[in-house]
Amino acid sequence: IWGYGHGVGLCQAGAAEMAAEGHSSAEILSFYFSGTRVGVTSQDRGWVSVRGTGWTLWTTLMATDLVREGNAEWGKAQVLYPPRRPVQPDVWQMPTTELFRQVTNEPGWMLASAQGTRVFLQPSTVLKRSGGGEETLLHEFLHVQVESEASPQAPLWLREGVVEALASGEHGTVEAMAVADLDVALTRPRNQAESQRAHARAGMLAQALIARYGLEQVRLWLRSGSVPESALKVLAPARWQAPGPAPAGNPSMQR
Repeated sequence: IWGYGHGVGLCQAGAAEMAAEGHSSAEILSFYFSGTRVGVTSQDRGWVSVRGTGWTLWTTLMATDLVREGNAEWGKAQVLYPPRRPVQPDVWQMPTTELFRQVTNEPGWMLASAQGTRVFLQPSTVLKRSGGGEETLLHEFLHVQVESEASPQAPLWLREGVVEALASGEHGTVEAMAVADLDVALTRPRNQAESQRAHARAGMLAQALIARYGLEQVRLWLRSGSVPESALKVLAPARWQAPGPAPAGNPSMQR
């Protein structure tokens, strides 16, 4: 008698019954495929969660250093951008760049991506090569803080810019870019250089707003979803339009 199964040797009804009886996924897999094990790659044994101070790390490797760094950077993020309500991020360190790209839909030159309260990191070897592990964590934790209160209507340049201004400080002189064009460049950059320029420009504009109106007022604009035209006009002086080379930004500072 022939059925209509997939022919790989696992009975879905039987697996469901084992799950109902309380068997774990590893036990069910072992029952149907003896000698196999669960893992993200061939070198690990799957995701392991490690509790940090106010956040959780998901990793396939021993990550004592990353937990220590994360605790420090999460503390800094809360000082720089005090939360209005409790937020507990989940940080996922991808074991490969390809998996990072598949999960985030970001290009391989990005070092990290924040989506809501979840932060996705490139493999530890990539972060170490960039020399930006701690900066990357601070940047992404600030994104979690900002996105936890920002209105969906808030312009991307403002959300990105506030993070850039708080995490990176001074941006120097950046080639002028119309505010209306910033969101396009931030969302769909043609290359890494354009993304760096757009992030630096957004940080420069947000930095100017914070310096003139204060962080709390800028946070009000984030929550309301828009910046008054009168405030944007303040950013028009020639010093903000002076062209110049883009700084050698760290890809970790890009969304």
